[in-house]
Amino acid sequence: MTGGPVHVPPADRDRFLTVFYPALQRALPVRSSDGSVELPEVLPPQLCVHVEHAAGHRVRLTWSVRYRAGDSVRQVPLASPGGAADAVRDLAAEDRVLRALPEPPDRLLRMWRVAPKAGPMPVAELSGVDAAVLTTDFLPRLADAGVLVEVTGSRRSSGGRTPSRWSRCRPPTAGTPTGSTWASR
Repeated sequence: MTGGPVHVPPADRDRFLTVFYPALQRALPVRSSDGSVELPEVLPPQLCVHVEHAAGHRVRLTWSVRYRAGDSVRQVPLASPGGAADAVRDLAAEDRVLRALPEPPDRLLRMWRVAPKAGPMPVAELSGVDAAVLTTDFLPRLADAGVLVEVTGSRRSSGGRTPSRWSRCRPPTAGTPTGSTWASR
């Protein structure tokens, strides 16, 4: 594909590199013709689950997807099947990540979509034994599969501590950049 150069005003540079460049880079090769612009590395999307423990052995799960282009990080809510594409999201890559997730234990299937596309419900609430199975069995498997897991609130089984192999994330606010609140895995 050929065309003339794209000139981005300095005031729009950050927005271009974080919102438009990743989608453009997925569609066609992008380069700086004179080397004056350093183009950031665009990483594949990564799933994140925020698990909030509440009184009465209840937990609330909120799923999101993290996008990184260079130092910029965007976090967006998990898309519903058939969700509309936008400039930030790579729904095909999200689908590949979702298909690679381990299946939940049978008793947790109600928080999981099975058709038309398998994967977690964007928001789910569990209680009692289901919450315990999630915490002791499924969350470690998700973390091992590369999902960023954040646990907040008190967990009786671990004294409120989060296992060190779990990374930190926070619930998304509709596509807003998360800045430096992400911890590395």
